[in-house]
Amino acid sequence: MLTLLVVVSFIVSVVSIIVALSTGKPKTYWIAVGSLYVFSMLSGFSLGQLTIAFVLVLLLLAIGSTVKLMKNATQFTAWLGAGILFSVVMMSYVDDRWLFFPMSLIN
Repeated sequence: MLTLLVVVSFIVSVVSIIVALSTGKPKTYWIAVGSLYVFSMLSGFSLGQLTIAFVLVLLLLAIGSTVKLMKNATQFTAWLGAGILFSVVMMSYVDDRWLFFPMSLIN
């Protein structure tokens, strides 16, 4: 059952990332963030630690799209760079326990 949930969340995240990057709609970015976060939590901490970096980048892209600050390619690149920098800082200095804390509240 968990394997099915991992596969479904991965498929949803890939499709929503493609749709989000092609349309730029904020809702699709948020769907991508949520489904990729579930995938990274359920896929284990070795693979999950790598995919949480993509979650953090998508999170900043979702925030930028929601507040309508990604109107051209330069602004998109700035938000993407900020997401990558945020991801590197979080992966370097924050423990995995805190990165996956929201999902641990469910248990």
